[in-house]
Amino acid sequence: MRNLQLLVLLGVILLLVFYSIYERLQDPVRSDYEQDYAYQLYLANKEVPQQIYFLDEEVPLYDAQVRERFAYEIYILTKWRSYTIELLSKAKYWLPIFEKILRSYELPADFKYLVVIESGMRNVVSPAGAAGFWQLLPETARMMGLRVDHEVDERYHPVKAAHAAARYLRLAYKEIGSWTYVAASYNAGIGAMRYAVATQQAPSYYHMVLNPETNRYVMKAAAFKEVYEHPLKYGFDLPIRAWQPPAYRTIQVRTSIPSLKKFAEMQGASLKTLRALNPWLVGESLTLPEGKTYEIRLPVQADYEATLEDEEKTTPPPVDSIGVPADSLTVQDRVNHIAADRE
Repeated sequence: MRNLQLLVLLGVILLLVFYSIYERLQDPVRSDYEQDYAYQLYLANKEVPQQIYFLDEEVPLYDAQVRERFAYEIYILTKWRSYTIELLSKAKYWLPIFEKILRSYELPADFKYLVVIESGMRNVVSPAGAAGFWQLLPETARMMGLRVDHEVDERYHPVKAAHAAARYLRLAYKEIGSWTYVAASYNAGIGAMRYAVATQQAPSYYHMVLNPETNRYVMKAAAFKEVYEHPLKYGFDLPIRAWQPPAYRTIQVRTSIPSLKKFAEMQGASLKTLRALNPWLVGESLTLPEGKTYEIRLPVQADYEATLEDEEKTTPPPVDSIGVPADSLTVQDRVNHIAADRE
């Protein structure tokens, strides 16, 4: 019985070996990952332009090693087509908004591509605790003016977080003095990049010895810029429509909300919908200092529509502490609502 088991095991091993050899003979190039990678990289190199600029600085593609690194990032974007198409779709909506914010801080527009590399324009959380589109750590977010506590985490507000990221980039530029180094510092930290610049004395970021993630960071952003600006060149010839957020309207809350659940119900929405439209509302209530107002998004009504781009142009009707438009209630109605809420 033991001999029979050994013979069966040996037969299985031989079968796997012969199958592997057969696969290699059928496609000797694509069966070897390294050869496949080299071949694809060669094709990508043929498509890489002779000259590109990122953050107002020329990417030294005339350097063979830099060109190969750039070609690899282009290869990744063209290989994972479905994900890249998703990025291109979201970028069509978000990047013009972020570019406007960055320019208001007198920053190069190319910094908008960092949000693509950081989060893929999603409200995600990293293992280190960085969160939101712009992947800000809690301490950094607070330093840059965002509210981060048990009730509100404005890192999940893409527009407010973009302002915070812009303030960080301005601060980093004062410390380092090169936009490309500043971009790398967004990944590695200002202190780490300042030390690397001082000790290595390299001609540019592209010639520095950095950790693997930071080494690819700026190159990934530059590669996405190239594909974003020239999608047809890299095979993205399908009509890619701009992603659109769910329609919503905004109201201004002037006083604290003891219960977001009750507030949502009074607005004809569920707590789940309220959180989906306002992912920065992370607690069960909303406490506001005296004199402070806060904008909250709600599902649109049949006769009212708004988009994120309308927010700065539109002044929504003010609401009282129970979230009902103040102008729409008589004095007695408001008394009745408040009494019911307290009960």
